[in-house]
Amino acid sequence: MKQSEFLSYLNMDLDETSKALFTDSVCSNKIASREARLQIYADGYFYRLYSILCDDFAACEAIAGPLEFEKWTRKYLRDYPSTTESLVNVGENFPRFLSSLERPVLSEIASFEWELAKLEYSDKKARHGISPSNLINKQIF
Repeated sequence: MKQSEFLSYLNMDLDETSKALFTDSVCSNKIASREARLQIYADGYFYRLYSILCDDFAACEAIAGPLEFEKWTRKYLRDYPSTTESLVNVGENFPRFLSSLERPVLSEIASFEWELAKLEYSDKKARHGISPSNLINKQIF
């Protein structure tokens, strides 16, 4: 099993035949089936990406609410799956995605939050103390 195949599986980017071949390459045991074991990884991967998007787009998540934001995250990740080893850019297309949902105000907020996230990512110390979480905590939004 290659890492790229695993990523394709997690991103739901395999046809049924490839998915079956991939699933067959995973061992099962008395505790969990192949499918159950893979689902554990898929769930963990999704919630890691969801967590990143919640951090990068905290205002959007606060406005939408956690259930709606999770629903958007699932659709967003299907439409814009992560294609790199780094998860830093996972939210790069989120403002465009919100625009496609005809959420122009949220799309603008997301664009602003993405610019802040890029600053934060470019300097792990969050240059000048600017970070999305700092702004949210200070109730600027």
